[in-house]
Amino acid sequence: MNKEMATAKERVEMPVLWKEEGNIGFIILNDPPSNAMTINLFDCFIDILDTKIKNHIKAIIIYGAGRYFSSGANLNDLLENIRENVPVVEKKRVCPPDFLISHYRSFLRLTTFDIPVIAAIKGVCMGSALELALSCDVRICSSGAVLGLPETTFGLIPGCGGIGRLRQLAGDAKALELILRGCSFSAEEALNWNIIDKVLPKKDVLDFSIRLAQNMINTK
Repeated sequence: MNKEMATAKERVEMPVLWKEEGNIGFIILNDPPSNAMTINLFDCFIDILDTKIKNHIKAIIIYGAGRYFSSGANLNDLLENIRENVPVVEKKRVCPPDFLISHYRSFLRLTTFDIPVIAAIKGVCMGSALELALSCDVRICSSGAVLGLPETTFGLIPGCGGIGRLRQLAGDAKALELILRGCSFSAEEALNWNIIDKVLPKKDVLDFSIRLAQNMINTK
């Protein structure tokens, strides 16, 4: 019992882990089963970007602990934080809250690295989790995975850069359809729409991502 409680406490305190194998760094979303994109998770993610990406790291792989990449933000927490932090100007006009700007900038930073960043996606990858994957250079996905940007079904929009990246990859028409409908789609559909780069059996996703990172390092 005490061991289980300690494990749960560790997940709350460290919902993102950093691991190194040689010159490859691993960012692990570590709050299974959902690996929800909480404020705490973003804070840990930003801290890793600030402190762990040193010159000896030549590639980064991002994946989720357990069965899923991530289910995205906890809707109740997100809405509560928006209500508490969105400043009202002249009664009607509002500005994005600081925490959303920080989250957007953290994903944007991934696109500025001069080393390859690979998302190894298994299971569910929804909302801000998909925006995280879209910010990576390469997306390797498991067969049977479910992806989507469901924000509009809750009266929100994807706020971490996913709209622009989806347009670049899938084209304006498909991106508009997926964002406005807020529907989920399969890994196979995502591959057909150029949203991801490869579909593999779930057991092969991480190993393939590591081999790909090694090849990209060696050919750079």
